[in-house]
Amino acid sequence: MKVTLIIPTYNEIGIEDKIIKLTDELRSFDYEIIIVEGFDSPIPPVEEIKTPFKGLKGIYHIKYPKGRGIQLAKGVNLAEGELLIFLHADTAFTRNQLEDIFENWEDFDYGAFRLKIDGGGLLYRFIEFFVYLRSRIFKLPYGDQTIFIKSDKLKKIGSIKPLPLFEDVELMIRCKKEDLRFYLSKYHSITSNRRWQKNGVLKTSVKNLSLLILYLAGVKVEKLYRLYYNNR
Repeated sequence: MKVTLIIPTYNEIGIEDKIIKLTDELRSFDYEIIIVEGFDSPIPPVEEIKTPFKGLKGIYHIKYPKGRGIQLAKGVNLAEGELLIFLHADTAFTRNQLEDIFENWEDFDYGAFRLKIDGGGLLYRFIEFFVYLRSRIFKLPYGDQTIFIKSDKLKKIGSIKPLPLFEDVELMIRCKKEDLRFYLSKYHSITSNRRWQKNGVLKTSVKNLSLLILYLAGVKVEKLYRLYYNNR
């Protein structure tokens, strides 16, 4: 069974080292990795096909206008795997996580991992606990929990929407409405604490929660995108 990992990037430093480490974790699986590098429109020209990345087997690269949802949607269009994994560039992924997916293959349609923030401090642990409750009770994980979905199920419900923000939440809500089976893995998705460090743990968490509430209340994503990035 083939697995496609889709990694959206934008001005990401050290992506080649991350990919090499990732291929070592996945060496016993049938996989492809598609790196969708975002750029500021309108230059350079949009690419429509994936090309080999740094001569690495099974690793592909494409440039596309920035916006995580936009980049993920493009990656999905190019994917060949029966399982799609949406991996953030600052988040690790291990063979144990993939093995757990396959061990529970018959019991889910889509899922995610528990969040682990790479850093010490009680506030990080509180965030992780809140995220666990949100994922367990409401089946609403975020993208930094490494969302995965069977490709036939994603095709059935209409793929990922090319949104500039909250593409992960929109997809999770749609999966739930379509009565797809959700699986929250026992394993953790370890993500960098850089965005919390940059803007402060409390400020970042309050801002994220506020934007989520506004999104669920029906505020347009384009407006939320401006609020999110103009105040970073």
